[in-house]
Amino acid sequence: MPPTPMSGRLVGRYGDRAPAGIARPGGGAAAAGPTAALSPGPVRQRVDPAVPATVAILDPAIPPDDNGGIEFHVRAVPGGLVSTAIVGETRPGDRWRLSSPHGGLQVDRDGGDVLMVAGSTGLAPLRSIIMDLTRWGENPRVHVFFGGRYPCELYDLPTLWQIAAHNPWLSVSPVSEYTANPAWASEYPDVTPPRGLHVRQTGRLPEVVTKYGSWSDRQILICGGPEMVRATKAALIAKGAPPERIQHDPLCS
Repeated sequence: MPPTPMSGRLVGRYGDRAPAGIARPGGGAAAAGPTAALSPGPVRQRVDPAVPATVAILDPAIPPDDNGGIEFHVRAVPGGLVSTAIVGETRPGDRWRLSSPHGGLQVDRDGGDVLMVAGSTGLAPLRSIIMDLTRWGENPRVHVFFGGRYPCELYDLPTLWQIAAHNPWLSVSPVSEYTANPAWASEYPDVTPPRGLHVRQTGRLPEVVTKYGSWSDRQILICGGPEMVRATKAALIAKGAPPERIQHDPLCS
């Protein structure tokens, strides 16, 4: 049977450059639709925002929500027709059509420790997994490298830091390609880590991640732009990580 489309109302959004949109279905049967079909961890959904001829495949950034909420992170990419339309033209109150979920990355809680590598809004599905893991008192160790071009693009670091502060199995390493922010980021929040957490490193994710070794004993999840995913996967395999231990979303050319 074809996927059954569901409807959600956009109830909030924040930032013109920093993502994201938050879609929440209405009450009644609709509230049970999108989230009732979600299993723990991220799955992909086809989203038709209230913008003509705009369709996107997005990963929810939170686990199943009992209140019927789904959160998506969308960054406007220069030249990207879909992302710029979603960020620039959608407004709270718009109706979104959501397909049935499919696919997704997974962590086996009995499968050993975990390495996660997230570039920009590629953090969303990994964030969902991390939030789902907080339901248990004991988990495999999870080390997250979260990267962006500029420090200001590490938009959800406060959430990760808050989770890490209460869950000793989680470590977070921020990474940016440039040391300083551009002029347009003057109003962005400070991303200096709280005392005792990993300080931000400067460099490209593939090089920063692999300077710590092959991570061959880890379950490895990579999510972000296709170029970053390919480069990080290749760098890890070159260091000795088993390809079968590496998960990532399907890559588009």
